[in-house]
Amino acid sequence: MEVVADCRWKEPGASVLVCQVCELALRNPSLAEYPRRNCKQGRAGPGSHLHAILAQLGVQPKDSCGCGEMMAKMDRWGSDGCREHREEILAHLTEAYHHASWAEVLQAGGRAVALGMPKTLAGLLRLAIERAEAGAAAES
Repeated sequence: MEVVADCRWKEPGASVLVCQVCELALRNPSLAEYPRRNCKQGRAGPGSHLHAILAQLGVQPKDSCGCGEMMAKMDRWGSDGCREHREEILAHLTEAYHHASWAEVLQAGGRAVALGMPKTLAGLLRLAIERAEAGAAAES
C-alpha cells in the first residue's frame, strides 16, 4: 500500500497555514492547495504509515484524541525516534483505545486477523516503523 505524505496543518481554516512536518507556510490557501498538498518531507514516516494501517482496520481518529498531532510527531521523529519514544507512543495509542467502543475494537481485531496484521498496538507500531523504513530504503 502506498502512503502519500500530505502536509498536516497546525491551524486548518486560518488565513495562514503552517505544516507541522515540513513547516511550509501558505497564505490565504485556495481549496486546491488545502489540505491535500504533498508535504516537502517527501515521504511518509512511521506516523503516516500507522495512520494508514489503522484506517485499513477501520479505525478513524476521534476529534479529541490528538492522533493527528502524534502522527506528525512520529513522522518528525522518524523510525529511530519512534523506537526511542515507543513507550510514549504506546501510551497514547492505549489511551485512544480505551475511548473506542467494543464494536470498533471487535471490527478492527477481525480485520487484523483477516489481513494477517499484528493484533496488538505494539505490533501495529512495529509494522508502521518497518513500512516507513522500507519506503525510505526504496527511495535511496
